[in-house]
Amino acid sequence: TADVSDVLQRRPWQQNVYTNRFTIMVEAVKEWQGLQLQYGDDYAHAVEMQGTLAPAGNTWIYKGRVTLDGHPGETIPYRLGFTGGALTNDDEGLSSGTVTLWSMDENESFSCSIWGDNQEGACKGDWDADPFLYVTRLFEHMLSREVDFGLTTGDMASGANYVKQIKPLILERTDGIFGCQKPYYVAWGNHDTGYPANKPYFEAPSIDDPDYGTSEVGISVVASTLTMLCVFLPLTMIQGMAGIMFKQLGWMVSIIMIVSTVAALTLIP
Repeated sequence: TADVSDVLQRRPWQQNVYTNRFTIMVEAVKEWQGLQLQYGDDYAHAVEMQGTLAPAGNTWIYKGRVTLDGHPGETIPYRLGFTGGALTNDDEGLSSGTVTLWSMDENESFSCSIWGDNQEGACKGDWDADPFLYVTRLFEHMLSREVDFGLTTGDMASGANYVKQIKPLILERTDGIFGCQKPYYVAWGNHDTGYPANKPYFEAPSIDDPDYGTSEVGISVVASTLTMLCVFLPLTMIQGMAGIMFKQLGWMVSIIMIVSTVAALTLIP
């Protein structure tokens, strides 16, 4: 077994919940062999989770798919663990939860909202002061109708390479307003599949963590600093008249580069 803090980047989440099957996803801090999705009474059943390297390259995304026979509407407890048992030191229950399978009688009625192209560019209307006001009001209106679930036909964000668009549209609006109250389902559109930064927001939530940008450029920042130090630090060792002229310059540039690198990797993110 293993400590929960050594395994999980964040709490697991559900995907593709049907009448007889469901998927649990989790973002792990590193690759783990034998990570299991344990479920059912006393967690007597288990499937091994399949992992892939996250798009950022610094975490692993694991999926566990469970198929059951004739359990619509049933609430299934689950947890993450290994053959030896559950993850340890999990006082907050971060690695466990329940999933309720979909249950729909053929004569039962339901209501849903369907939307697409919730983009800030084409849909903002005349609200230049708040280009996201349109989708904000859209989700608020759907929730006021007390729908059972939502369905988006895709195109979650235009120009979805940019965090400034994905974060307010998907995380703050779709998830933050609608998704936190009702389930919703996504059919990916052409804008979603055409931009590599969109799906990772759903499959690797830590892409929005403060240290995500640092992990992406950290090596480059350190390498560039070392290159500069190789040029200017030797100036601090020059003797004679040349030393008088260049020694202070060498110390000044070297100290500034070291301080700026520390700030770039710790304070700014």
